[in-house]
Amino acid sequence: MNKGKLNDEQFIKQSTVELFTKRYSEESTRALGWDTKSDSGSSAGIYFSKNSFGHTGYTGTSIWADPDRNLFVVFLTNRVYPTRENTKIQKVRPQLHNAVIKSIEKIDAK
Repeated sequence: MNKGKLNDEQFIKQSTVELFTKRYSEESTRALGWDTKSDSGSSAGIYFSKNSFGHTGYTGTSIWADPDRNLFVVFLTNRVYPTRENTKIQKVRPQLHNAVIKSIEKIDAK
């Protein structure tokens, strides 16, 4: 969130953070190790900024960071219950992220 810096100490070079959170192609939303916010259909929902980056996991977990808001959301879940065919998490993730932003900012419902 602070470009690799915490309490005035640089733990990771700012250039390294930027390298791993920057999109390199218009053909993919992927950065090096992270996903970036797509214009539509993002698991981060519709309110996270274009500078956001995140990652999803097989069991439904996800993390999304929005450096513009100094905000991150960690979602721990187990979408493989009761079976691995359960795909409902794909609708839940964006709804969760939208609800978080709506809870901290005044946003008209879309």
